[in-house]
Amino acid sequence: MELRHFRYFLEVVEQGSFTRAAQALHISQPTLSQQIRVLEREVGATLLVREPGGVSPTPAGVVFHEHVAAILAATADAVSAARLRAGGPRTLRIGIAGPLPGDIQMPVISAFKEAFPDVRTAWRALELNELDRPLLDGDVDVALIRLPLDPERLDWEVLVDDEPRAVLVPIGHPLGEAETITLDDVIDASFVAIADSVPLAAQRWWTFYDERNREDARFVGEPVDTVAAAALSIRLNRVPCPGPFALRDTLALSGITTLPMTGLSPTVTVAARRRSDEGLPEVFCELAARTVRELRAAGAV
Repeated sequence: MELRHFRYFLEVVEQGSFTRAAQALHISQPTLSQQIRVLEREVGATLLVREPGGVSPTPAGVVFHEHVAAILAATADAVSAARLRAGGPRTLRIGIAGPLPGDIQMPVISAFKEAFPDVRTAWRALELNELDRPLLDGDVDVALIRLPLDPERLDWEVLVDDEPRAVLVPIGHPLGEAETITLDDVIDASFVAIADSVPLAAQRWWTFYDERNREDARFVGEPVDTVAAAALSIRLNRVPCPGPFALRDTLALSGITTLPMTGLSPTVTVAARRRSDEGLPEVFCELAARTVRELRAAGAV
């Protein structure tokens, strides 16, 4: 029994589907199904009910899920604690879920490098199919990212809390004539399809799941899991796609209009870390918040 079996089991339970879990884990569905059967044999109990409409945990699976989730969280915490005991990481790994408002990652990282010249920084772009997972899994130490995030395992400092939500539409779309739009303008619209590998909390927040009384939106086209793929789908399928307003300045493809939405809570960009990481990750998040506050006071964001 290995930790990867625990991760596989958690993903299947959280996704409610072997197909979606396999996509999120980037493995084939037959391989995932085989590994779950191996896990059930080693546990000596059936953990999942497999039905045509999806997968759900058995009573034994519910108990197993609670313990496995705690084990994986404790494992991540143990890694972080060991790093701190060893004097903290010599390299700070930064995840960036861009585009960010005002291109704030540049002054934030520059301020950190100036304050800690002996610490090497490495960064990676976090695509839609990743978002907070690399941070939760310990693949990055901090992330510049938008909410929603897991409040039980992550802590964060708010950087920008007034970026409007937006809807991206192809040029020539009926919505493109307006300067701003409201939820009523798009509540019945079909959107660009989002891949199941994109974290569910983010999918639902961006497609107004709560605002539509906890019902899924309608989707068109092949599911996308990157910003570039979403932009292509907008143009090819002639349908809107919700997203952050910062896409207006950074979207690589032409032929798309970005319309700010009114009447909705704005997006919130944060510097996030795992709750157990109190060394350089905590310092980075605090420094990031202070840097952005100074930029905003100077009118630079």
